[in-house]
Amino acid sequence: MINDPETFAIREKMEHLIVDHVEYEDVKTSEVISFLSRRSKELDPEGKGIDIQLILDKDDNPSITMLCDDIPISDTISYVCRGANLKYRILNDKVIIASQNIPLDTVETRFFPIVDSSNINNIGNDVELYLKKKGELSLKGTSAGFCNDRKLLRITQASPEFEKMKDIIAFLCGYRTKFIFDKSSPVAAKIANLKQGDFVEVKGEMQIKEAKFNGYPFPQPCFLIKDIEAIRNPVLPKLRKYEPAQ
Repeated sequence: MINDPETFAIREKMEHLIVDHVEYEDVKTSEVISFLSRRSKELDPEGKGIDIQLILDKDDNPSITMLCDDIPISDTISYVCRGANLKYRILNDKVIIASQNIPLDTVETRFFPIVDSSNINNIGNDVELYLKKKGELSLKGTSAGFCNDRKLLRITQASPEFEKMKDIIAFLCGYRTKFIFDKSSPVAAKIANLKQGDFVEVKGEMQIKEAKFNGYPFPQPCFLIKDIEAIRNPVLPKLRKYEPAQ
C-alpha cells in the first residue's frame, strides 16, 4: 500500500534514481532487469539500490528493444513491462515483476452455496471451463468445481478477484436480488399501504450483504429501498412491480 512507509520510500527512490542511458536491441527481459538492479545500486548513495524480483512463467522471457536517456528507474520498469507484456507490483521494500498469469496476491479457496442450480445446469457441468472462457480464471493456480454433490461452488482465486466476480458468482449460484428497507423509516408505512399488483417507482441503490446459507457465508445482492412512490399511470417508463423480500 502507498501509505506503508517502506512502500513510500521505495517509490520515492525509484523516482529519484535517474538512469542516464539505456540501449538494448532484442535482449532478454531478464538481462535488462539485471542491469537495472545493478545500476540502481550504483546510483543509490546508500548503495542499496532497488530490490527487483523477476517471476516468469516457463518459457516466458521475451526479448525487448529499448532506447532511453535520462529516465527514472520507475519509468524504465514500466516501459520494460509494457514491451514484454509483464506486470509489476511494489510490495513493501521490493518491486516484483511477473508474467501476466502469475498471481501477485494470495490465492485462496472459497465455497459458495448453490441456492438455485438452474443457471449452472444451463451452462453444463464444467464450471471451470465456463469461468476460463469468461476470463475469470486466467491466473496460475486458480480453479473451480463443485463439492458435496453440487451443493457448493468451489472457487480458488486471488483474493482481490473475488470482489470482481461477485456478479457472476450470484448468477451461477442462483442468488436473487432481495428488496430491503429500514423498517423504522417512512418507507415501511408506504409499503404497508400497497396492494398486490400496484405499480410503484422505487428509488434506492444496490448493495452486497453478507448472508449465510446452510452455514456457509455468501454475498447476497440486495436493493436498498430509500423511497417508494405509487404510480397511478402504469404506462410511465421505468416502472417496476414491488416484490417483497422472502
